[in-house]
Formats: sequence, structure tokens, C-alpha cells
Amino acid sequence: MHESLPRFRKALSRRVDRRVVLKATAAFGAMSAVGAGQVRPGRTQTAETIAGTWAESNGVGSAEPGTGVIFKADFPFYAVGAHWGGDTDIAPQLEMSFSADGVSFSDPVTVGAAVEDAGRPERDGRVFSDLVFTDEARFVRYRSLDGAGEPVQLPDLAMTYINAAAGPSIHDVYAAALEPALAPPPIISRSAWGANETYRYNGKGQIWPPEYRTVEHVIIHHTDTANFQDPLVAIRSIYYYHAITRGWGDIGYNYLVDYMGNVYEGRAGGENVVGGHAYQYAYGSSGIGTIGRFNFESETPEAQAGLVWITAWVGRKLDPLGSSDFHETPNLPTICGHRDVNESTCPGDYLYGDLPTIRQYVSAVLSEGASPAPAAPDFVAGDVVSVIVPDGNLRSGPGLDFPVIAEMALGTLLTVVDGPTTVDGYTWYAVNGGYGNGWTASFLLQASAVDIPPSAPFGIGDRVVVDTDLLNLRSAPGLSGEVVARLPSGSFGSVVAASRAADGYSWTQLQTDLGTGWAATTFLAPAGTSTPPSNPVSGGFNVGDQVVANTNALNLRAGPGVEQGVITIIPGGTRLEVTAAPQRVNGSIWYGVYARDYGGGWSLGEFLAPVGDGNGGIQVGNTVRVIDGSLNFRSGPSTSAPIVNVVPEATQFSVIGGPVAADGYTWYQVENGSYGPGWSVGAFLQQI
Repeated sequence: MHESLPRFRKALSRRVDRRVVLKATAAFGAMSAVGAGQVRPGRTQTAETIAGTWAESNGVGSAEPGTGVIFKADFPFYAVGAHWGGDTDIAPQLEMSFSADGVSFSDPVTVGAAVEDAGRPERDGRVFSDLVFTDEARFVRYRSLDGAGEPVQLPDLAMTYINAAAGPSIHDVYAAALEPALAPPPIISRSAWGANETYRYNGKGQIWPPEYRTVEHVIIHHTDTANFQDPLVAIRSIYYYHAITRGWGDIGYNYLVDYMGNVYEGRAGGENVVGGHAYQYAYGSSGIGTIGRFNFESETPEAQAGLVWITAWVGRKLDPLGSSDFHETPNLPTICGHRDVNESTCPGDYLYGDLPTIRQYVSAVLSEGASPAPAAPDFVAGDVVSVIVPDGNLRSGPGLDFPVIAEMALGTLLTVVDGPTTVDGYTWYAVNGGYGNGWTASFLLQASAVDIPPSAPFGIGDRVVVDTDLLNLRSAPGLSGEVVARLPSGSFGSVVAASRAADGYSWTQLQTDLGTGWAATTFLAPAGTSTPPSNPVSGGFNVGDQVVANTNALNLRAGPGVEQGVITIIPGGTRLEVTAAPQRVNGSIWYGVYARDYGGGWSLGEFLAPVGDGNGGIQVGNTVRVIDGSLNFRSGPSTSAPIVNVVPEATQFSVIGGPVAADGYTWYQVENGSYGPGWSVGAFLQQI
């Protein structure tokens, strides 16, 4: 979590007097049968979403009588979208279940064709379903049915499965809009939530160039995806599905709001850019997608506060209680729902029923300066709290429908890491401690009498020394972290991450001769400036070397380490110069680099290659292998060419064509007996 986050969250508790009070949210129903888990993003360097497409014509998998067809994906996924040929009059229902092991499947979820009202042409004239989210899965079981529930064959049926877990997490970008005002909300930018900007381009330039119209209406949507999932995983999945799978070239919503009140930038282009969310009604409107589905449950008060703030901001020159003729619809309310302009159930009955309240709150913000916010939070991120009841429930998500993962003993110390969000009439906080990570209701907690020690004056790269007889080095910040080493008094370490609070202590991540881990800050002291630098790095690149970005999208950071902020994202194949000697941080090698068009910063060494490697040095007849994770294998040398397969890392190919320059990359045609011929970016290939 960012070092400044606790200060920001504490500022939220200093609320002005409010003349508008949010209604108490009614009891929330159970979440959908899929998507009940919290996906935690993995490695954050490239923020690369991976996707694969399974086509029924390529093999029907295994069929179970009466239950449908089962196929196995090439990698774990969290979202699936189905699509089929447009040359059919069938209006099907697809029944899908998901499994991690191919044995135990989730309850079935039924989807049909998505409403085609984005105003963007669908790829290849196909018909697409809405995106369905699930817990981590590897298998899909499905049946395609007609309106009477009878099995039906769909032309050219395929399913695209998506894993968008790699990238920033909510803890990296938290910026909740919980205190609406006539000011820009703290909008989380595209780069912050991990948008891969290469999705917006093909060989001809931008797929969907921006157009602009002055905003006259605000149209509220729901994304019709799982509630209470990791919102950044949801946004990155939607972005990939809209931009790549459906071929739009970008995400359709102008802004998105999650259940904690965070507001996210959607469609690229800034204010007044035309989105793709309500067909012709997107011209002259701002489309706000509320993450979740609200047909049978209401949005949280925090989500509603975020909606009020972003609506008040984009509609600050409008009458929120007014209406006017708009395109073909007469007397359309200034703040309206998707169903008011298109044939749709969006944004769900509950959220649609709250639109009159949202209009009143926006009016109060604009005319009276009122703050229609939830009650001031009891705790903020970084607070140490204790459990005040025996056997207090720790749940996997915020709400009574989430399973209990532990019963916490009276007096258990926890650190607040996220929240609040209001569900089932209770206020919930994400916490961590000796029982792991989870969510618990606020009435089970009180501020702990244990004070958090002040953060030590250590910065990343500082040398420290152990100032106690024997110090435990743990795998995670907190007493529940596994002890990875015991450091004798006088042992040296190098600080590789900002301090974090957990279990009543401040924790600092160190790199030492005995390994890397977290130590209680209070037992560390400055080592002095005379100590020679540790962990010298030899080999690799030298200052002045010319290198290329050997990955699809390279994060250029403000300093060495994944904890450092991302300055910019550089396309694969970009040429850079090494400007600073390598530094080892948390076991990885980082280099200072400079690119003429992007400026300077720090990059992981493993995502850099000497000029010529994986690019101009490859020739027809070479044998190469896939590097840097799974590879999208395309039918042609372009990012807009269909993905014909997803190839695992280390797969070997023979080079049969290329190089071809397109979309800012160098492409090679390769083949082997298992995958046949296809095209790959050279940066993802390594000569053998």
C-alpha cells in the first residue's frame, strides 16, 4: 500500500456537516454463483492481460450426457465471453459452469447475446455475449439452448477466456470519492489501473479515434459483472473484451465506479470524449459504468457516493433535476439510466430505482455544497484494531453471504487495509493479521490500545543494521508471516520497500545475506554512510549500452523496485540507453534507462534485451523459443489479426517468414507440428 494512503484515508474522516444523508442500504442478496472470490493480482511489471479463444469447430472437448460440453483452457482464467457467427436467426441462451479441476463445477450461469448499443462495429460481424466472471478456473462446461430450452447448434461458436490478474491492485491505486463536492473526484487514471494502450492501435493507427461532443446528459449503467470482486481485474477484463475481443479498440464507458466509491477513467480522450455505451446516445452524454449487477441488490452507499461525485462533476453545467429532448427521446432526464434510451434492463432495477435519490444528491452538491456521503469511517487504512468478541468471524468478502474463513479469538490484533463498504446493514473492513487476510464487520472491532510505532526514517536503498540480539525476518509484514531467517545482532540489510503497519508494529522489507523479508522497524538502526554497498551486481548491461524493451508494454518506474510509481508505459521494441548502473532490489536487477520519446526511469533487467536480440537478429531458418510468459499466436503480422492460439512459454518454433514491421513491432512467421504456422512479435522469441 502506498505510504501516503493512511494520511489520505484519515482525511476522509474529517467530514463537513451534511444536509443530505444517504438512506440506509437494504439487505443485500447473495452474490452470483460465480465471481464470489477476490482475485489478487500477480506480478505487476507488464500488467499484461492474457487471453485465449477456444473454438467449437476445433474440437468439442468431452461431452457429458445431459450436462453439456467440457473444454480445458490453456491457462487459469477469471472471465469468459462467448461469441458466434452473425448469420443466424437463433436467439440462444448459453448455460456455462466453471471448474478449477474439471471435476467440481460451479452452479450454471445463463447468458444470451449482449445488447448491441455501443455504436462500434463488432469484430467480423459476430454476435457476442456479456462477459461472465468466475473464481479462478481452468474448465468450462456449457450447453447452447434455444428459447424453449432445447439444445441448438450455433454457427462458429467460440469462447474467449481472460486472465487480467497481472497488474496494479486496488491497494496500489485507492482513491475513493466518498465525500462528493463540486470538484473533480480523485479519478484513477488508465495508466494507474493498468490499461495496455497498445490495444487501441493497429497497423493503420488508432482503431477508434476520439470524437468530442459537449455533455448534455449523464447515463448510468451497470457492468452486469460480479459484485465485490477485485475492481481492477474487472476493468482490465472488460477493457480487453471491448477493445480486442469485440474489436472496438477501447473500453466503452467514460468512467467506472466500484463498491468502495473509487472512480476510474474509462474511454481514452478526457472530458467530453464520445464513449461507446448507448449507441447514438453516447454522442453528447457521459456513460458511467457501476461495477456489478443490481437487478436484485442495491449498490453500496460508498458506490452511490462515488456515482454522485462523478455525476456532479461531469454534469456541473447541467440541471440535475431537469430534462430535455435528446436524440430521438423527448423530455429525457438529465441523469438517466441506460434503459431510458435503449432496449435494456441496465442499470438493474435497484440502481435504477435509486436514480431519483442520486439526482437529489447531485442537485444538493451543485446548489448547496452538501456532501451526500456515508457516515464517517470508524477506521482508516493502517489503523491497528482488536477483536472485541470471542470467535469473531473473518470472511472472504464484505457481506454475510461470504464464507467464514476463520473465527478470531478475543483480543486478536489486526491491521485495517481497505474499506469501508456497507453491505447487509453492516460496515465492513478488509484486515490482515494472524488469521490471514479477510473482511470483518466494524462492530466486532475497536481501536487497539497498542500504538503503531512511528515509521523509521528509512528510505528505499538505505543500509540498516540489526539492533537486537536476534531478529526474525518474515515472508510478509506481520506476525503471521513465515520466518525465513533469523538475523544476529549487527547484521546488515538494504531497505527495498517502504514501511508498512501490521499487528501493532511498523515493518520494513530488507534484503540481507540470509534472504529478503520483513523485519520489525523498531529493531533496526541506520548503518552509517561508511558501510560499503551490498549485493554488487556484475554482468548484464553497462552504462551507455543500447537495449530494447523485450516485452509488450514496459513499465518505466520512478526508482528501482515494484513499489516505485510508474512514470510511463513504453511499447515493446522501443530502443533505450542504459543510464545508471544496475541495482538489486528484492532479488531482481533494475537498470536506469532513457528513451528519446518517453524520458528516463528504471526498468527490470529481465524485460530488456541487447539491440538485435529477439528482433533483427532472428532469420528465416532459425529455431526460436517463446519467452516472457504465454504468447498470443496470431493469423497475421498485426495486433488486430485474430489470435489463433495461446502458446505456452518455452515452446519451440522454426522461423519461416519475416521480419515484417507493423503496429510498432517486428513480426516473424513461425511454425511447429503442434500449433502450425502463425505470427509472433519478435520481442517474445529467443534464438536457440
